[in-house]
Amino acid sequence: MIKQTRKNKEEHSTDALMRMIEASPKQFEKQKLNGISDKNFSSYLRDLMEDYHCTAAQLIARTYLSKTFFYQILSGSRMPGRDTILKTALALGLTVDETQRLLTLGGRNVLYPKVRRDAAILCAIRQNRRLDEVNQMLEELGEPVLS
Repeated sequence: MIKQTRKNKEEHSTDALMRMIEASPKQFEKQKLNGISDKNFSSYLRDLMEDYHCTAAQLIARTYLSKTFFYQILSGSRMPGRDTILKTALALGLTVDETQRLLTLGGRNVLYPKVRRDAAILCAIRQNRRLDEVNQMLEELGEPVLS
């Protein structure tokens, strides 16, 4: 699977947005605030699935989630846990930025490189590893697998 990104011409990285705010908060407030998306978790996930050409059935098979639970997540009636979000990100082949945004929109902690397990997952995302490969790596490191 080839890595893609959702970024369009008007979308900026988190770092770029922070630099703009730090450089000129008043100008940022006037020019950029209305352009920042207020997407929720389920709509962002649906967008990612479309961008990565992944159907619900494919994602269910790749994540080993129950069909009912996955459709509740997709409809917005249930919020997944952190590991489920990470499994979904790996199954889609998301970038680190997309994974972090999905975690944030899901109300979960982003991956933090000073935490051994998180650092291992970040490395795996950068290497475009599959979920089963990531779980094998985590097991070898003595870290909890993504359940």
